[in-house]
Amino acid sequence: MRRRIPFVMVALGLYLAWLHPSHANGRRDPILRLRGTASCGSGLPSLSAEVEIDPIIFQISTVQGRYKLFRIRLVNGCGRVLHLDKTKDKVEAMADGKAVGAIIDMPQHDKRFWDSLSFELRQALAYPRGLEPNEEQAIFVFIATDGLSAAPNIVAYSISELSQPLQITNRGATTK
Repeated sequence: MRRRIPFVMVALGLYLAWLHPSHANGRRDPILRLRGTASCGSGLPSLSAEVEIDPIIFQISTVQGRYKLFRIRLVNGCGRVLHLDKTKDKVEAMADGKAVGAIIDMPQHDKRFWDSLSFELRQALAYPRGLEPNEEQAIFVFIATDGLSAAPNIVAYSISELSQPLQITNRGATTK
């Protein structure tokens, strides 16, 4: 005996397939997900980082026509406070074989732009002084618009307290 699939189920399946993000441009998931971990020292757990970038939005969006912006999500699994220093810590973004230094201390780099932001935005975008154990924190990173034309596929984040840069890549490479 032949089973019939109810019309409602077929219609629902077609509707859900139509809603999928790949419908619009033929790509399954255009979001770049970069991950990395770094050791916090001998015997200590690790610091983890994640960057998610939509390459299309990265290419067409700018902040005041001068900067590209992305966020590094840090999770401090070190079991101790991780001190951050906007004068010593560095971020470098790489795409298509080109590396550019990123801006983490915007008030120092472009005071006029920084002062034009609301207090709430300055609070959200300011480079943090540290992360408590098990705390999650967003690090906002600016790149000059003439720096990279494509979204970065590697981010090297040097934190002065760590012995090696944190390599954040689409392979989730780690530093020891």
